[in-house]
Amino acid sequence: MKNYDEQIKQYGWKGAEVIFDLSKEYVKAGERLIDLGIGTGLSSKLFHESGLAVWGCDNSEIMLDACRAKGFASGLKQHDIEKFPYPYDSGFFNHAVSIGVLHLLEDISATIAEVARLIKPDGIFAFSIMDREDSENSELILKLNHKIYRHNFKQINDNLKRYDFGIVKSQELNMPINKKGDGIPAMAYVAKKNAG
Repeated sequence: MKNYDEQIKQYGWKGAEVIFDLSKEYVKAGERLIDLGIGTGLSSKLFHESGLAVWGCDNSEIMLDACRAKGFASGLKQHDIEKFPYPYDSGFFNHAVSIGVLHLLEDISATIAEVARLIKPDGIFAFSIMDREDSENSELILKLNHKIYRHNFKQINDNLKRYDFGIVKSQELNMPINKKGDGIPAMAYVAKKNAG
């Protein structure tokens, strides 16, 4: 999957760096982080380098093998993030990230509920998601009938509040779809779980 990592760089995707920069003041060395849709590990490597213990799940064993080969993950599991519950104990993690993944989900509510179960109070959920205006359709079909979903701020905020999260930071992103830099508007969010 080295080609995957190279392709991401060629496309100019900066989601991992943006999410880390938005999140770094909320995380501390020694804490545990779960990366939902970890892939080859590009998105959580910066968290590992800052001293966090990283666990990850992904539906692709090939991607997990590429991540495993990098040698930084404390634990990796093959798991489809649309299947609930996730194979981890409640409150085991301090934080969660999901970068470049949630646009594959039509309904993000159950995923946010599951993140709320997995992370401790005061932990963060940092993620990227394709953005849309209120008037735009959620579903978008790209080449080869590849379906993705965009979510507006109200959907995101309402779902986060329902599960006791509050947005603490956000930033606009461009999710590139080719090497020319063409892309789809996206957002990076950091939401903090209330202390309860």
